[in-house]
Amino acid sequence: MCEFKEKQNSSAPAESTKLTIATIEGGNVIASMPEPGKGAEYFENALEATTFGKFNYLLILISGLILANVLLETLGISFVLPVSQCDLNLTIQERGILSAIGFAGIISSSHLWGFLADTTGRRNIIRPTLLLGFVVTVLSSFATNFWLMVILRYINGFCISGGSATIYAFLGEFHTAKNRSRAIMGSAFIFGVGSMLMPCIAWLVINQEWRFVIPYLGITYKPWRFFMVVCGIPGFLCGLALFKIPESPKFLLSQGHDDKTLEILQTMFHVNTCRPRDEYPISHVIEDIDSAMSPKIKRERISNPAVALLRSMWDQTQPLFNREYMRTTVLICSIQFWIFVTSNGMYMWFPH
Repeated sequence: MCEFKEKQNSSAPAESTKLTIATIEGGNVIASMPEPGKGAEYFENALEATTFGKFNYLLILISGLILANVLLETLGISFVLPVSQCDLNLTIQERGILSAIGFAGIISSSHLWGFLADTTGRRNIIRPTLLLGFVVTVLSSFATNFWLMVILRYINGFCISGGSATIYAFLGEFHTAKNRSRAIMGSAFIFGVGSMLMPCIAWLVINQEWRFVIPYLGITYKPWRFFMVVCGIPGFLCGLALFKIPESPKFLLSQGHDDKTLEILQTMFHVNTCRPRDEYPISHVIEDIDSAMSPKIKRERISNPAVALLRSMWDQTQPLFNREYMRTTVLICSIQFWIFVTSNGMYMWFPH
């Protein structure tokens, strides 16, 4: 619970009024922000001043490809198993384990990536996990037995969860409330296109007749192995593209990096309008009131990362099971469960 107080220095002019946000517990001030004045604006208004253009479309494309990469990496295995069962000597039970192990990696790491994204940055999580996920995918294409494939596919699921758990926040924080839903819908559309193209890609790649022997590993490299690599290529390309895409400006502002936030907004303005950066009409960005009031996990305040992670998991999960939210939680979880059963579950079964 928070209270708002007007605080003005008696020796300062009236326009220097500050809005102080204080917590009730102990009266500790968590934010002190100047009101918008000449050249200064709240973040939402500053973001709107960048307009909606080429930068946003590029970000939507990259975000959509990252989501499509998650789909390809998790569901692509369903096209691999029918043709790989002889090479890996797979039983029906082992095929079932390989179908599910990627999802196990995603589930087991989602809290971790969410916590790290809140402390180290969204891009700092998405970029390395995409690149590492691709490396693991390439290695899994050389797997010689069932257990090696299980371990590598679990690690792959663990990695790609970094993108799937963070990309919506990353994309949304580059857009105003007016355009946020449209941007997310655009990336979800690309995700849907990926789901339709995947069977076509599998048909084109897996049905080829080429093969070559790798004596050192004792395997014959066939098209189904190469198809696994193809499924990871979008993630690899997006990981490289993120070297040119800046960190979320909203995250940087929440961590106190005002200058970096302004630089990113100026870059967005320049790309979208083709006008010089110095024509951006805002010289100082102020954190929105709702963002300043929300709890933050600051990296410099974390003395014990393991305890901080567990505390974050508890704080974010426990409220969902309070009495007032229990019915809604059960309802939403049930709806999501059946959505994934009828989409991902059936998708995993059809190729067989």
